[in-house]
Amino acid sequence: MTLSAQWTSVLDADRARSATEIAIDVAQRAVDPGIVARALHLAQRQSRIPRSLTWRPHSLANGDAGIALMCAYFQHYQPAGEWDVLGHDHLRRGALTLEREE
Repeated sequence: MTLSAQWTSVLDADRARSATEIAIDVAQRAVDPGIVARALHLAQRQSRIPRSLTWRPHSLANGDAGIALMCAYFQHYQPAGEWDVLGHDHLRRGALTLEREE
């Protein structure tokens, strides 16, 4: 995957490092299906519109396909993190669910 767009951070080095650590922490939680299931359950219990909070594995917006896309981004910037393996697992899960729905 080639990411050709260039951007410049507006954060100083310490804040950029902190932001990166937070992003990696959030991503590590997002790839854990158990954590995601618990978070979704809690969000549904706390929401006035719980039916609006769903997990659709084939969805980019709220499913495994979107997590796979996130993993591809992290793999590019942290190749030693095995994000490609995690992303493949999420993409497979989303595809299998979509296949079953057809």
